[in-house]
Amino acid sequence: MIDRIVEWLRCPQCAMPLQRAEQSLRCDRGHSFDIARQGYVSLLRGGRNPIQGDDAGMIAAREELFARGHYRVIEQAIAGIAARACQSRRDPLIVDIGAGIGNYLAAALEHLPAGLGIGIDVSKPAARRLGRAHPRAGAIIADVWSGLPLADQCADVALTVFAPRNAAEIARILRPGGTWLIATPAAHHLAELARIEGVLSVDERKGERLAATVGESFVQRENHHVRATIEVTKDEAERVLAMGPTAWHLDRDQRARAVESAFAAVEATTRMPLTLSVDITEYQLASSPGSEPRSQARPFG
Repeated sequence: MIDRIVEWLRCPQCAMPLQRAEQSLRCDRGHSFDIARQGYVSLLRGGRNPIQGDDAGMIAAREELFARGHYRVIEQAIAGIAARACQSRRDPLIVDIGAGIGNYLAAALEHLPAGLGIGIDVSKPAARRLGRAHPRAGAIIADVWSGLPLADQCADVALTVFAPRNAAEIARILRPGGTWLIATPAAHHLAELARIEGVLSVDERKGERLAATVGESFVQRENHHVRATIEVTKDEAERVLAMGPTAWHLDRDQRARAVESAFAAVEATTRMPLTLSVDITEYQLASSPGSEPRSQARPFG
């Protein structure tokens, strides 16, 4: 799949275009980047990753949980909005930043038979799975805060689903009038687990922080709220905790005790209800940005 997206990739060292050269990508200045056997390529600036991404355990938990369809309602909501944003665009390109295992990108591409996708994550375990997420999606390792190794104005839609947001870079890679979809946890998301001590809850100032990071290069179009209740076993509830930021704060035994407490609180034995509550905010790149978006990152190139 790298061959179909290479025209939009740029060297992280010098920002020159990249070309396929056997099992690597190279630029005219001689910088070379190996294509892993799983299909992804690392385009980290400087060649090393200063950011700790999701580890193998977190990725495995996410893959197992999503395979059971528990987050399908969120996947389909994002996919539908992305597809509508691309209605008037020919051969659209979707870029998913912080793509994880690529399930949201894959769902969007299923709604766009002519679309292509680029999934970006800083985590090598994520990239290994991302490389096979969809036949029309390519996978790269990159750090959004160091600059995305992508050409200017290459994407029709950018996705950031529970992921870091660098508004300056998103504005740079989007085509005129392009769409940025940001999915964030809303009030009551995973509330049945979040009430347990040690489990991270939704920041009450989330909306305020989101507005501050988007900046003035984007105009908010719509906010879509997705809410559903799923039924999870204890094993699945543990995976919910293991795949997210709580995994950095609670070890496996602590997560198991948290799940036992959650089941006891609702007097459940084999399954308990779990609330999904997510905001998907749709932004459009302004035709005449008033000023640079607020960002701590320097533009790529």
